[in-house]
Amino acid sequence: MKPNYLDVAAAIIWQQDRILISQRKTDASDGGLWEFPGGKCHPDETLEACLIREIKEELDILIHVQRPAIRIEHPTAGIMIRLHVFHCQFIAGTPKPLGCADWRWVFTPDLPKYNFMEPDYQIIEMLQK
Repeated sequence: MKPNYLDVAAAIIWQQDRILISQRKTDASDGGLWEFPGGKCHPDETLEACLIREIKEELDILIHVQRPAIRIEHPTAGIMIRLHVFHCQFIAGTPKPLGCADWRWVFTPDLPKYNFMEPDYQIIEMLQK
């Protein structure tokens, strides 16, 4: 039987040499863990449009989606998550925790200090190479 897929887009948002990460709300699944922000794609939108929308909704900032970084498939609760990760450039705004509990600008070497969602460790490993 072919697995059901859910397409999720995530952003590695760069501002000079720092990356923006966000913390999941405590009442969400995996609450309190850190992640590269993004969210579920609507059936009628591109991955890039999904990222721009999700980042605006969650953090109230504008980004420019630059290029794909990595794609990760991760099984969870009977569904396969296809996580499409993109390098993005911060454009404008002051991040606000609208759809998350908190956020931080961090340097790549400091990423392992945070407790991330499981698939995000593959992104960190890619960034550290």
